[in-house]
Amino acid sequence: MKVKYIWNESCTSNDFEREINEFIKGKKIVDIKFHPARGATGVPMLFALVMYEEVED
Repeated sequence: MKVKYIWNESCTSNDFEREINEFIKGKKIVDIKFHPARGATGVPMLFALVMYEEVED
């Protein structure tokens, strides 16, 4: 199993979803953990931890 940590503090939730969907294409997803938060300066941030396995052809 592999993990990928994705975060973004400057995009909309739609852009963030698009980024995650692009990453997970062609991968077997084990789990995705999502967490909205605020950065040190109070800027809203989106975090996702994607646990996945590479799909073998």
